[in-house]
Amino acid sequence: MDGNKRDIPLDLERIDAHVISDREYEEIPELTDEDFARGVWTPSPATQSPLTAPYHLLVDADVVARFKATGQGWERRIHLALRRAADAIG
Repeated sequence: MDGNKRDIPLDLERIDAHVISDREYEEIPELTDEDFARGVWTPSPATQSPLTAPYHLLVDADVVARFKATGQGWERRIHLALRRAADAIG
């Protein structure tokens, strides 16, 4: 075993058999709509299209500033705007 890691034995059968109690659920606050609104939701690499690839693209600074002013997720909104424009031209 690597010097930086500890060898911790796991009792997987015991872990699988554990039933979460009501008390354990009480420790976890319920997520609200506000919590979800703060989240940034991006697809995992496994769910991304194989055609998706990073590109270097020059965009006018004022355009980027306007998208950034809308908050988190601005890059995704640029992608969606480009997608709509590409669909419009066929």
